[in-house]
Amino acid sequence: SRRNHQLEAILRALPEVAFVIDRQGRYVEVIGGADDRLYGGRRELPGHRMHDLLPREMADHFLDIVHRALKNRRLQRHEYTLTASELRALSNERGDHPGMLDAQRFEARIVPLHGYEHVEPVVLWAAFNITARTELEEELRHLASTDDLTGLSNRRSAVDRLQRICRRMHRDGRPL
Repeated sequence: SRRNHQLEAILRALPEVAFVIDRQGRYVEVIGGADDRLYGGRRELPGHRMHDLLPREMADHFLDIVHRALKNRRLQRHEYTLTASELRALSNERGDHPGMLDAQRFEARIVPLHGYEHVEPVVLWAAFNITARTELEEELRHLASTDDLTGLSNRRSAVDRLQRICRRMHRDGRPL
């Protein structure tokens, strides 16, 4: 129908990506991800498991989050970093990709997807690239604690650090 085609066009155009993932960690469907620098081969993901594409420890951790979302039946949030090689694996790319970015920071929102027709329960894993935001936050932290001219800690930063040291010394019963 016309309405379904419109919805499909909207979902394809989403700049960020969302994955429908089943209890076994299998990618069932990929939605959005119009930014090819990050999600180049996203259409090839369905049918693959997280463990096929990601380092074992990361895949185990992600699968635990999927299981927690299904068990608790509520939204889970998770921040993580993917390196260029992990991004290549997720986009099913081999070798260097000229548009591939360096390590990227993501915030995921994982929610059970009730009513989705699949043999097993599934979640929607919506991944938002927060790299620019986290870099800006780090820069603001640096600017708030450092003198522009000298590059040394500013007064606020020095006083804060001294207060932490005093609290630790007092807590431990040691002289300053």
